[in-house]
Amino acid sequence: MSNGTSPGRGPFRPRGLTAVLSISLFGLTLLAGGPALGGEPLKTSYEVYGVSTAEEYVPGEVIVWFEDAVGVAAADATVARLGASFAERSRVTPSRLVVSVPAGQEEAYARKFAAADGVRLAEKNYILHALWTPNDTYYQHQWHYNKPNFIYAEEGWDLQRGKKEVVVAVVDTGVAYENNAIPSNERDDVVGSSYVQAPDLAGTNFVPGYDFVNGDAHPNDQNGHGTHVAGTVAQTTNNAANVAGLAHNCSIMPVQVLDYSGSGDTADVADGIDFARTNGAHVITMSLGGPTPTETLRLACDNAESAGVVVLAASGNAGAASLYYPAGYGSVIAVGAVDYNGDLAYYSNYGNGQELVAPGGDTSVDLSGDGYPDGVLQMTYEQLYEPGPPEKKANVASFTNYFLQGTSMACPHAAALAALLISHGITDNNEVRRVLRESTTDLGLSGIDAEYGYGLINCAAALRGETTERDECGNCGTLSLAHVFFFLGIYGAIFARRKLRKTK
Repeated sequence: MSNGTSPGRGPFRPRGLTAVLSISLFGLTLLAGGPALGGEPLKTSYEVYGVSTAEEYVPGEVIVWFEDAVGVAAADATVARLGASFAERSRVTPSRLVVSVPAGQEEAYARKFAAADGVRLAEKNYILHALWTPNDTYYQHQWHYNKPNFIYAEEGWDLQRGKKEVVVAVVDTGVAYENNAIPSNERDDVVGSSYVQAPDLAGTNFVPGYDFVNGDAHPNDQNGHGTHVAGTVAQTTNNAANVAGLAHNCSIMPVQVLDYSGSGDTADVADGIDFARTNGAHVITMSLGGPTPTETLRLACDNAESAGVVVLAASGNAGAASLYYPAGYGSVIAVGAVDYNGDLAYYSNYGNGQELVAPGGDTSVDLSGDGYPDGVLQMTYEQLYEPGPPEKKANVASFTNYFLQGTSMACPHAAALAALLISHGITDNNEVRRVLRESTTDLGLSGIDAEYGYGLINCAAALRGETTERDECGNCGTLSLAHVFFFLGIYGAIFARRKLRKTK
């Protein structure tokens, strides 16, 4: 296959099946995928999972409920006699009190009060949470959020859903974020007369981005990949339509560095990283890469990390025992993919420096039992780009909900959790990185390993600060080999050739 050439600084357009490989092809290029979800009626589940199995209560407090016949003076005397102190009396039911006791002795004091004359009940002052799940039409098919005991997205949403001020830069093929006439120099790259905002991004907040492929301030998606990735981060959520995003109250900065075919060059990607760094992005997510390290890209990532940005990239889809770049750089959080069962996906790269894993899916199976393949479900173009011959270009005015699989789908899950942590008050990027990895659910071999890194992201544990200190992953750096030029493909998305078709 051709590696392509770059004619000056114009859009880089490799020929043939190059949308998912890099300058040195490691293994088989994967192009199989899952179907779209159209608009036909689907059965909806309203099952809600609780916040946590852990017992939570207010330290140093016990609720004591006296019999109605016990007067205020007698109740206060009992509180004093048993060594507690009055904290609060119910405004509605005066016989029910909250009393202060020594922290750590709540259970012992509850037993003492329960045994006292005139006491109806006594117990710790337990904490409850709002139980929230979005009402998006196809949310029940987003197993990557709602599967019990998996990434704990619903439990995390009860703690944080993101803040508009927190910006995630999607450095990719662009995003279908606006209605805008297609410029003359881009008309041959897509199908349609005008770029159209994805319907399920209508309520998502966007900040200005840039198109480094075509050299303008309108980074509209020409492929479909970047829109799907952006949806995982901040799809408009709880709007009774389509699907949900993980950090849905955060903002998206669309940055186009890959062309309509899903390929781009090192210079454009480095520019995209630099633009995100200098224009206020808190998180950079890159579902792109290749097997060859370059000093240009490493330095761009290092500069972003040094400036306080959380930088993440997909590990690669070659099923290889080495990470693609930029995921392989020490300044970047490398994210691999797991399937519905939490096993490393068959396509996911792994190896030294793998830091996290997140849902990437497997569209060849239906382990969730919902009648559809177990891909990651988000809105994007109904007609995605597919390489030829004959080449099939994306229809930028037609949308549906697509099951896709790949480390591209895993990476924005981790990036969204980083945005939620920043929204929750953890502003230091090194601390965000520490919490991300030390709050994970350990998978595979005990402790850090080359396949799962620190483990599967855990939204609830991360937002609660439930972390376990672990040894560093060792040599997470990169090789010193450098190439002046290489192009990056959207190896992260394994696109679908089928339309809506339930798994048989």
